[in-house]
Amino acid sequence: MPAAYAWADVVIARAGALTVSELAATGTASILIPLPHAIDDHQTQNARVLANAGAAVLLPQSEAAPERLAGCW
Repeated sequence: MPAAYAWADVVIARAGALTVSELAATGTASILIPLPHAIDDHQTQNARVLANAGAAVLLPQSEAAPERLAGCW
């Protein structure tokens, strides 16, 4: 997957641990939409780590309309 990230200007993805790790390792900008029903809301916590570092936008699923996505980056 890191090779695919190299082609992207920005990645829109869920915020699973492996995805967040790959994005951090490759330095790829991202819009992360955590799965709202993940156990213990761990995807939100994963996304928050990158968002707090300025490497991602954390976008709740309830706000993930096309217009909102367009305004994220």
